[in-house]
Amino acid sequence: MQNNELFIINDGDLIGLNEEFSIPDGIVKLEWYCFRQCDFIKKLNIPASCTVFPIDFFGELDNLEYISIDKDNEKYTSLEGCIYTKDKREFVRCPTGCKKEVFYINDQVEIIGKSAFRRVKGIKSVYVGKGVRKIESDAFNDTDIEKIYIPPTVTDLDEVPFNYDEYDAQCFYGTIVGGEKGSVIEKFCNKNDIPFVYVDESNLDWFFSLSYEEHKKLIRQRAENESEYEVDFSDQGFMASFENGTLTISSNEVKGVTIGNLNERISEARRRKIKKIIIGNGITKISNEAFGKYTKLESLFIGKDVSEIEPEAFAEATCLKEIMVDKENKHLVSIDNIVYTRDLKTLVKYPAGRENKYFEVPSHVEVIKAYAFQHSYNLECVKISGGVSTIEEFAFFDCYALCHVYIDEGVTNIGNEYVFAVEKDWYLCVCSAALIVGGKIGSVAERFFANTIVSFCHIEDEEIEDFLKTPIEFRPFLGEDPYEKRRIKKPDSSNGNPFGDAPDGDDPIF
Repeated sequence: MQNNELFIINDGDLIGLNEEFSIPDGIVKLEWYCFRQCDFIKKLNIPASCTVFPIDFFGELDNLEYISIDKDNEKYTSLEGCIYTKDKREFVRCPTGCKKEVFYINDQVEIIGKSAFRRVKGIKSVYVGKGVRKIESDAFNDTDIEKIYIPPTVTDLDEVPFNYDEYDAQCFYGTIVGGEKGSVIEKFCNKNDIPFVYVDESNLDWFFSLSYEEHKKLIRQRAENESEYEVDFSDQGFMASFENGTLTISSNEVKGVTIGNLNERISEARRRKIKKIIIGNGITKISNEAFGKYTKLESLFIGKDVSEIEPEAFAEATCLKEIMVDKENKHLVSIDNIVYTRDLKTLVKYPAGRENKYFEVPSHVEVIKAYAFQHSYNLECVKISGGVSTIEEFAFFDCYALCHVYIDEGVTNIGNEYVFAVEKDWYLCVCSAALIVGGKIGSVAERFFANTIVSFCHIEDEEIEDFLKTPIEFRPFLGEDPYEKRRIKKPDSSNGNPFGDAPDGDDPIF
């Protein structure tokens, strides 16, 4: 029997599987899945000729404990059963079935390569040597590793080097990271809600000995006790400081600063503690999703220089009840906690957490901005007055409770058929099952909604109040689910099309 054969054969009979396999000399490249269902292999010998293989090739071999590389291989070498580049500056791959409880990466290594420990199940703790400066993506993904110590020498981290949920690449789990206070890894962990513990060389034994549950308790206590912090956004022209539930955005610039996505540096755990946001002077624009997923935010103060708020700047801020605007602001104004342009002609933002079920758009409003009422879950009835001429796309996005909307015949421009869109089970629906729109015969609203799932009723002037106050009698589709008729997958706007690509060639606009 030779160890370059997968099967053990004796006198023509198959009597076992070979746990050691040597790739024949002369093979240059290994293809994906060439060892599929070969979990029985525990040792793999790679010849001098073999220098090309897929990055995660060894993840197929779940029980592989040892990799040996011929000393004449010009690109790779092996050390204690692991693959390194020839100069040993990059750690390339740990065998999936490695049995070491604590794995030490020596100080000579500078880079931990892509997928280096992916799917490794035997190792519980990893010590990263002081020579490492970069950890590439997926390096520690889908492992049973519970604790990783990372020294302050590591300054370059790819987006998702640690365990993450494959259905949500920003959802990390299972791994506790240890490192020094103020290091790059601490900032990375805080940004991504990865459990982090302050550790240095003197208390590594303590770090590796504690259980996962003990670590979680320590981290939770620290988060609960954190009442203030400061986050540096100086590269964007401002700073963010938190104290006792209030996040203050301040700028040293005279004006012209845009607030981008703060979530890149403020973790979800920290966002959950923010109840009030103060936007100081010098900030002129609040971009989309700048304050996305601030689910506990209740109060917002907008400084005197803000002139533009992009449509989804406060997406999912479902508890927001109060929006105030500095009296010196020449562009925006707040009336009854609703944001309008200074001339009162455009309704910019309605706080999603307001508790009232009925709202009448004031007669001075001419334009309802896109996403203006986004996530207003308490709203049931809305009257759009005769002053309004334009309702922009997605204006009432995800208003699940919305039953009746009266649209006056003065409305001559409706952005798209997703004005009342809601999300349901990962699908984007034109409207909720309960929604019905009322208006005049021959109006633009009637013609616009005639061919959609949004039901339209002819309402005369004397019937408007009854229409808005009687949700049951005017509700169509009783016993029938209109979602099934008109729903599509949630649009993907990455291709530049704001409506995304419809599935299976369907037109995304109904």
